Amino acid sequence: MDQHQNQRIKKVLECDTLLLFLQNSFKEVNGSRVINIKTWIRNVLVKYDKIAKNDKISKTQDILYHNQLVESYLDDQNRSKDSSIMFGLTVVCWKTRDFRVACQLVWGAANTKLKELISFHELRVSLNSDDSYRRFAFALSMPIGKNYACFESAHFAFYDDSYRDFDLKIVMDAAFEFIEQLNAFQITDEIRLNLESSNFN
Repeated sequence: MDQHQNQRIKKVLECDTLLLFLQNSFKEVNGSRVINIKTWIRNVLVKYDKIAKNDKISKTQDILYHNQLVESYLDDQNRSKDSSIMFGLTVVCWKTRDFRVACQLVWGAANTKLKELISFHELRVSLNSDDSYRRFAFALSMPIGKNYACFESAHFAFYDDSYRDFDLKIVMDAAFEFIEQLNAFQITDEIRLNLESSNFN
């Protein structure tokens, strides 16, 4: 394993939001069976790098390491990087054919991205349930809400393990668009007032 690969793995393993999310998600489907999350992440990233070298995975689909969309997002140091790491690991799981985890991760990444938007703009908005995230996404705009609904469907597929490569391709197209939509979203005084006066719970 080279030094660059080690640094990338270290960066992912330092994302507490991701670790807690995966721990809770695995517990839901595995019950009492204990999984070492950090070991699992390390293994899936190493597997991904091997596939990337052999199959020359398109860099336009690699949003964990070098995708320009995420790199431009990370330029703003005031924003958390958690959602980009989670979206990136979603791509890794998709490419290593761990479709079930990819379904759950993309939903968690979308929720984290919405929380980052709220935090960045210092919105006085509370999201306390799964439904509240969907309502908030639709309150931002209909296109954002429709993309979020795609992630919500993927989240449901996590429980019955029903999504495959074709389904994840659609979900990831929505994810790229969702990232662009939220990065470009402008909070005007009118939008702020409307969001802060709404009850999403």
